[in-house]
Amino acid sequence: MSKGRWTTDGEGRPVFVPEPRGPRSPLTIALGLVLAVLVVLTVWTFADPSADVPVISPIVCSAKGDAWYTGDAAWGIPAGCYAR
Repeated sequence: MSKGRWTTDGEGRPVFVPEPRGPRSPLTIALGLVLAVLVVLTVWTFADPSADVPVISPIVCSAKGDAWYTGDAAWGIPAGCYAR
């Protein structure tokens, strides 16, 4: 339930006036920024199959139905998301 108070407008009708919100906590701001970065990284790895972002790239590749390959320096095959 919102905090605030009831009052009347100029014509006597009841109107709810909410209390102003205080400043956001630093934890809320930090969590919002982390979430924004994760969304950007997820979109980037979804669009670029050769993007090698730890943890995110293999998950996105698997969600797309492809196979994540970690790369092989001996064969010169780069890491990336390959179609099955």
